[in-house]
Amino acid sequence: MNVIDEYLKPLSPDTRAALERLRKIGHDNIPGLKDDWGYGIPALKLGGKTVYGFAARKTGISLYPFSGEPIAILSEKLKDYKCSSGAIQIPLDKPISEELVKDIIVLRLAALKTK
Repeated sequence: MNVIDEYLKPLSPDTRAALERLRKIGHDNIPGLKDDWGYGIPALKLGGKTVYGFAARKTGISLYPFSGEPIAILSEKLKDYKCSSGAIQIPLDKPISEELVKDIIVLRLAALKTK
């Protein structure tokens, strides 16, 4: 069992399923992605660099692109979610689309290549 599995283990089935979905989307779309820990939350990393993280919250889950750029660029598509400069709050009854997570992945990978 890895660090993300340990994090997910005590969560409610609905919360665990929502976070597992975000994890799976990353692994399905980024070859070589690794489960890890970053900034105190589960994180998905490529070549030691964090692509995105996620965490359980009282009213749902949050997705952290570890950059405000994807949130700013995708603000119109994210208008149905509460967002800060670094996090997207996702209610359990209103999951984020796989397409939108893929858009975030594309932007993060492009940003990581330029660093």
